Amino acid sequence: RAVLGEKTNWTLEAAPGLRRDELASGTTEESFSVRGASRFSHVFNENVSFSNDTTMNYADISTQIVNTAALTAKLSEKLSARGSFEVRNESDPLPGLEATDTATRLSLVYGF
Repeated sequence: RAVLGEKTNWTLEAAPGLRRDELASGTTEESFSVRGASRFSHVFNENVSFSNDTTMNYADISTQIVNTAALTAKLSEKLSARGSFEVRNESDPLPGLEATDTATRLSLVYGF
């Protein structure tokens, strides 16, 4: 844990791995990989919080990076509203695919 506080937390991770991609052609590609992750959160007050999660998978085949930032606001005891923005990047995308993709989401979150 890089930061462990009352309002702010930040966790960093890193590990070796084996990446295995199963392609539509029926073939597979395997490569040594390194995975890294960052998970950050901050509570502004009892009703509003922010989070930012990043993962990176590096391999000889390509490197994938995904980042998601979200702002969550409590509407009631069990219901919250969340807005998030996600960016995905592939350093060497398959032919016909874009290197970067984004998604914007507005969600209602129900807590059990």
